[in-house]
Amino acid sequence: MMKPKDLALTEVPCPQGMGACPQPHRSSRVSRSARGYLHAAVCAVVAASMIGCESADDAQVTAPYVVAIGATEAPTYADANLSLYESQVAVPFPIRKPTSAQLGALKSGVTPYPHSPYLLDSDETIEVNFTVTNLDNQSHDVWLLVDPWNEFVRYRPGVTVVSDDETEPNLSGIETAFVLGPLQRLQGNIQASDMSTLALKLDTAMSIDQATFIMDSAYGAGTLLNHDFNTQNRPGADDPLLASYTPTVVAGLTGFDLGLQAYEPMNVAIEVTVNVLDNSGTGKVAPPGTTTGLIGAPPAILSVPGSL
Repeated sequence: MMKPKDLALTEVPCPQGMGACPQPHRSSRVSRSARGYLHAAVCAVVAASMIGCESADDAQVTAPYVVAIGATEAPTYADANLSLYESQVAVPFPIRKPTSAQLGALKSGVTPYPHSPYLLDSDETIEVNFTVTNLDNQSHDVWLLVDPWNEFVRYRPGVTVVSDDETEPNLSGIETAFVLGPLQRLQGNIQASDMSTLALKLDTAMSIDQATFIMDSAYGAGTLLNHDFNTQNRPGADDPLLASYTPTVVAGLTGFDLGLQAYEPMNVAIEVTVNVLDNSGTGKVAPPGTTTGLIGAPPAILSVPGSL
């Protein structure tokens, strides 16, 4: 039987590589109900108080993205033992779409990609600033979730139902737990190093997804994917489970799905802005206000096999 894990008492995001953050339960089913009043409320309280980014002044800053859980919403996942409330919003980065000539110049057969990445992790520096706001007069436990994209795939962890009494939640790319007091507002930052590690984790997940596993394999794809996205682990030669799956070429992130998750109904919202610094020297990051010619969402979904 799956039971909610204890919530870490934290008011700042837990860094990648630290084991103090709890791993929340996940659901791939996303609520789509209207949240206009929550959007307006959180924008009012954060408009003048977003944390500044430490990147260079010429970094491109996205428009704010807001996602909220409303107290009147039905659970996005429920069984006899657990109810989950979750909302998500897509957060694309302002990455220019490659031209036909640029695509034609990319090498094929670069594992685990169909061709060498157009956007490399070294082409960009990403930082995420966020403000999470409790709009209720009572305390709430809530999780911030980040599920990454690159130009090839979009990661959706989902949940794996093992039996009527057991559900295994799969891990998001980044998961941070908060205890919010009544009407409390917290600010935080996901640093560039964490976002770079997230890019490596997504590429490692692509390698795992393409591997062949036999019945007597010591570890299956689901186990390895959750090991990869666990905040305590970093892909590479020092991790014996991930060393053979870690690519030497790392594709850059092109966006992510931002989520909030909880075990009870509540009125809680989060707003993020993303600072994207172009390191490519070739203008792969578009200026603010650009709405055309962008790379957009990736064409494929990567999920844990058998997940909902």
